[in-house]
Amino acid sequence: MTTVDDNEQVDKDVKLKSKRVKAADNIIKSARAMKKRYDRSRDSAVIFKVGDMVMIERKPMVKGLASGKLVEKYIGPVMVQQVLPKDRYRVGSLSKDKRRFKGVVSSDKMKLFKIQTTD
Repeated sequence: MTTVDDNEQVDKDVKLKSKRVKAADNIIKSARAMKKRYDRSRDSAVIFKVGDMVMIERKPMVKGLASGKLVEKYIGPVMVQQVLPKDRYRVGSLSKDKRRFKGVVSSDKMKLFKIQTTD
C-alpha cells in the first residue's frame, strides 16, 4: 500500500511542479505585455550635450507664497556641465550672484533654452 501512496505523492509533486512552471511562464508573458503597453506611451529621453543652455522645471511651491500661480515655471537658463548616467546632467548657472544654481537634474525636468529674437 505504501507504493500506491508513494506513486500518488509523486504524481501530485509532478503536477505541482508543472503548474508552477506554467504559472512562472504566465507571469513572464504578462510582464512582457505590461512593459510593451507601458513603453508605447513613454517618450525617449531628450539628450543634451555639454555646453547646452537649458531651463529647469521649478518645483510647484515656493516658500512664502500662498499660491504658486505667479511663480515662474522654469529656472534658468543654466548650462550643462557634465553628462551623467541614466539621463542625468550636472548643471550650473551662468551668473555669479548669490542666486546661483547648481546641481544634478533629470532630463525630463529640463528643456532646451531658445533665445527669442524680435522680428
